[in-house]
Amino acid sequence: MDIGFFGNRDWPSQRFIISESISEPLKKLRPSVSDKRSYGHAFVLAGSRQYPGAALMNVKAALRSGAGLVTAFVPETFAPQFAAAEPSAIWVGCPEDENGAIALESYGLIRSRIGKADALLAGSGITASAETAALVRQILSDFPELPAVLDADAITKQTMDALKGRPAPSIATPHEGEFLRIAKDASDKSLAEACGEYGFAILLKSSATRSCSDGHIVYSTHGGPILSRGGSGDILAGLCCGIVASKKFPSPALAALCASDWLGRAAELAARELGETAVATSDIIKFLPGALL
Repeated sequence: MDIGFFGNRDWPSQRFIISESISEPLKKLRPSVSDKRSYGHAFVLAGSRQYPGAALMNVKAALRSGAGLVTAFVPETFAPQFAAAEPSAIWVGCPEDENGAIALESYGLIRSRIGKADALLAGSGITASAETAALVRQILSDFPELPAVLDADAITKQTMDALKGRPAPSIATPHEGEFLRIAKDASDKSLAEACGEYGFAILLKSSATRSCSDGHIVYSTHGGPILSRGGSGDILAGLCCGIVASKKFPSPALAALCASDWLGRAAELAARELGETAVATSDIIKFLPGALL
């Protein structure tokens, strides 16, 4: 309920603050009889010559999320290096366009494997490449039952319009600048309207990250300025995808809320040990396990 914490905002919705109990499903012991396929297969389509590290951050986070398998489609230039850096994932090199982004001709390669996916993350570090954007729209339009997480440059008016109302659970994880591509402002009212219009759960990143689904706004207050670093959104998107793939939550909104809270708590643990100034974004991934204890 609204207890006055949020002040005089412009939309009289119910607002909530997330509690630590959101992560309880991730803390449960795994059944003794299970295998890697029991915990979901997360697919990632990310990275470019300009932002290669975004894909690596996605994948490292998805691996920490509890997903049983993680497959990443990245520009072919970087696949061997990434495989050496993170051998726990499956790395698939994709043809590149002239600017080093994933080319539309990668569609056949991805389509041949997409049947194994339990969730797809697309967008981190892909740049504004028209080919990659068309590829994302084509895949998610052709596989409407595939749960999806859209991040960064995959969040455009054209793409969101094309995927409007898709039946599978879908999450968008914009920061405020990216959100303004699909909304007039970053108010609670606009957040709720965008959520309703597109049928996506939206996790709007800011100093107090807000999640909206079904008209309810939930605030995640952990992390704050510690997460004001490049790459923190890539970690968040990877966690979202892995948690959705693992099917531990009944809705994408709850999976996104859990990812946001978990990342914020890990950032605070990192800051307590390293100091707020000296924390690097990649450090935060190492503190994800401790944030679940």
